[in-house]
Amino acid sequence: MTDLKIVSSGIDWLTTTAVDGMTAKLLLREAESIAREESKRGFYLKPWKQSGYTGFACGRIQHGERDDSAIVRLTSDLADSEWWRCYQITERATRVDVQITFVPECGPNRFIHRVHRELQRHYKTWKKHPRITMWSTSDGGLTLYLGARSSAVYFRCYNKEIESADVEFAGCVRAEIEFKDCAVTPLMSFLFANLPTREFACKVVSSFAGEHGISSFPITVNPPSYYEGQPSATDELKSLKWLATQVKPSVLELVRRGRIVDVLDNLGLSEYVVVCPNTKH
Repeated sequence: MTDLKIVSSGIDWLTTTAVDGMTAKLLLREAESIAREESKRGFYLKPWKQSGYTGFACGRIQHGERDDSAIVRLTSDLADSEWWRCYQITERATRVDVQITFVPECGPNRFIHRVHRELQRHYKTWKKHPRITMWSTSDGGLTLYLGARSSAVYFRCYNKEIESADVEFAGCVRAEIEFKDCAVTPLMSFLFANLPTREFACKVVSSFAGEHGISSFPITVNPPSYYEGQPSATDELKSLKWLATQVKPSVLELVRRGRIVDVLDNLGLSEYVVVCPNTKH
C-alpha cells in the first residue's frame, strides 16, 4: 500500500427495497422528499421504470413501486450523504457500491496496467479465479474488471479523468467495488463499525486490494469527504450549457439580422420580454 492523494471516497450506489405495504409507503414517502430536494438543486423530475417498478427519477435518485413493494436507488454523492435515510426504513439493501478516487503519481493508465499485472501475477497458479478483463476506448479511457457483472462482488478500476471529463478529476483513477446479494449483509455490518463512510470506503477497497495481490492502492488515515469541490452537474446546468453552445450562436445571428421579435416568438418568450422600439425589425 502507498500514500497517494485521495480526491474522494464513500458510498457510490445504494439500492434498497421494501417488500411489505407499510414499509413500502414509508420508503416512498422518504424517497419523494429526497426527490423534491434534488429538484430544488436543479434536477428534472422524469418518469422511471425498472424491473416492473414504475415511478420517478430526479437527479441521483430513482424510486418506484409494484404491487405492495417499493424500490429506491441512490447514486453518486447522494448515495453517500443520504443512504441512512432510506436504509433505516427497510434495514436491507440489494446493492451497495463503494469507491475511492485518487491521483497516482505514474498517471491513470499506467497505474491501471500495473494493477492488471499484479492481478495476473496473483492468480497465475490458481486453477479457478475471477475473470480479469481490460477494456480500452479510442479516447484514451481504460477500465480493468475483476469478476463478472453477475458476481456478488464485482471490482472495477478505471481512468476517471477520461470517464468524467471533469477538471476536478484530472489525473484520477477510480476504484469501485459493487456488492450484491449475500455480500451486502456483512458489508453493512462493517459499515456501522467503521463510520464515517469515507473511512469505511478506504478500508473496504484497501482490504480488497490486499486480498487480491494488489500492492499499489492508497491507504490513508484521514481521507477527505466525498466530492469536496465542484457541485454536481444538475439538469438545469446541463440545459444552460446546451443553450450556450447549441442555441446561442443561432440566436445572436438572428438578432444581428434584426429578427429579435421572431426569435422571442419562436422561443415562447414574448410575454416575458419587452422589446425596445429601436431593436425591432
